[in-house]
Amino acid sequence: MASQLLDFFSASADIRFDLVTANYSSSVLGSGSVTVSTICPVKLPGLHFTLNTSQLNIPQLNGLNLAIPFTGQDAGFNGTEQRILWTSDQKNLSKPIPGSPATLDSLQIQFTSILTSLGVDVKSKDCAGFDIFYSSLLQTDGLGQVDMKGHAPGPFGDVSIDVGGTITFEGVFGAPHSLAVKILNQGSFCANPPIAGGQGASTAYVSGVPVDTVPSYKWIVQGAAIVGADDQWKVRYTLPNLNGITISVGVTAGDQAATATTKVFPIAAGIARLETIICELRTEVIVNYWFNPLIDPVVSNVARLANPAELQRLAQTAMKIERLATQIQQMVKELSRAKEE
Repeated sequence: MASQLLDFFSASADIRFDLVTANYSSSVLGSGSVTVSTICPVKLPGLHFTLNTSQLNIPQLNGLNLAIPFTGQDAGFNGTEQRILWTSDQKNLSKPIPGSPATLDSLQIQFTSILTSLGVDVKSKDCAGFDIFYSSLLQTDGLGQVDMKGHAPGPFGDVSIDVGGTITFEGVFGAPHSLAVKILNQGSFCANPPIAGGQGASTAYVSGVPVDTVPSYKWIVQGAAIVGADDQWKVRYTLPNLNGITISVGVTAGDQAATATTKVFPIAAGIARLETIICELRTEVIVNYWFNPLIDPVVSNVARLANPAELQRLAQTAMKIERLATQIQQMVKELSRAKEE
């Protein structure tokens, strides 16, 4: 979860602060508190974003349009929440504050945020008014620290201005859902494997389908023939020989498109029977992990007394394993002879 949250934030296209509270105090500028809703920082690649001082709506900074770049650093994961340490350190600004004789010399902000997955994506509007799905909450863990330094001319020379304060954020981040597709092939080692001479099937699983759209499909199979329709969410095809088959699907939904490709490698019927026996045999073998060093598996499990019903079950299991092992040995011999011929 930790890396998933950080990776998702890094890849996200949008961040929105729904509530920003700033408290400030200064012997020169006085004290105050402001609350601003719906601030839209500019999301940058990786753990970076910027916002402007004008968006903070602090009266003493009215008219000052200064970009504040933030850089994030992984601050640990406690099993539920991912923390990121955000810092912005701008020095030697020499930025005049409009409507006042003061000049902003430096600005430092530091806070730790908590990233919490929403579990289910929430559809909302981004700062431009477009539909977007937000997937995680972003809020400060405690109070962030703000330190602004500047100067203003006075009757006896420049007067230093030092504004200290705290700041908190509450917001969300996410990205527009992009259409994506994955292919799942029918069959596995132990269940219905693809056998040469038979048929196979593949299914397309799509995500990120735009609202009020229905996906359409187009399958392409190389090295085999499609059986039935090629424009449904599932496709069937022949397995003519032991050569690999390439299966591709293109999906469109609204103005979005996605593709996926996979390969299927058919196996001989004899190998498939061998796999089935091996899987059946494996289900009869019990592997015990003994985490307690005080427990002796031989004494505690193997050498313990058994009741009549358990003894009968053990006898049946032993006969079944013997039967399966005999079949495997016979098939190995047949395969060896066929290889020699």
